[in-house]
Amino acid sequence: MFTFPMSQFGGGAPQVSFLGAFTNGSGTSLDIGPARSDRVVVVAAQRELDAASAFGTPTINGSAATILVQPAISDPMVMAYAFVPTGTTANLACTNGTRMFGWVITGVTALDQVLNGTVSGANYIISPTMPAQPSVIIGIARSRSTQSSYSASVSGVLTDVVTDAFSTSGSGNSSWVGAHAKADAPGAATLTLTGSNTYSSGYGAAAIFI
Repeated sequence: MFTFPMSQFGGGAPQVSFLGAFTNGSGTSLDIGPARSDRVVVVAAQRELDAASAFGTPTINGSAATILVQPAISDPMVMAYAFVPTGTTANLACTNGTRMFGWVITGVTALDQVLNGTVSGANYIISPTMPAQPSVIIGIARSRSTQSSYSASVSGVLTDVVTDAFSTSGSGNSSWVGAHAKADAPGAATLTLTGSNTYSSGYGAAAIFI
């Protein structure tokens, strides 16, 4: 776990919205709402074919994003962010990324915690202890066997889980899911991303924004 300066909220508890899923390594002119100083854009990308070092740094509006997590796995993934206080749209890109997800979070001016999730059998489980402030957690998971569906569930202080997207194609027989949830109180919480059969391999990454 890495620690960043504590958040200062600008306008209440953080809110998170999904910007979309993309298969060509980029997403353009994505609506991120009106300009505000407490806005973060997040991008997650993955690539198949056992190319563990195939990524360039993701960019947001043409500038290199700050990498949150980039686990060293055979079908690599990366999650990165940038503060975007001006403008109403965002362009996301990741060289060689075969699938991408994007999110926008408002209500934060700093990151406090970043963590990797844990692997448990067929499910990818992210089990942090949420801090005192209202928080947002985002998860992405990868399954080595092609899946037909995914689900996401929460326990503890997490609320409002949303399964944002899933993908079930590719020559590497890997599938990907993205989800997010909110925590409105401190305490232990779990976000679980579940594949549709028992052949899942739960590699992934996650980030808490507060």
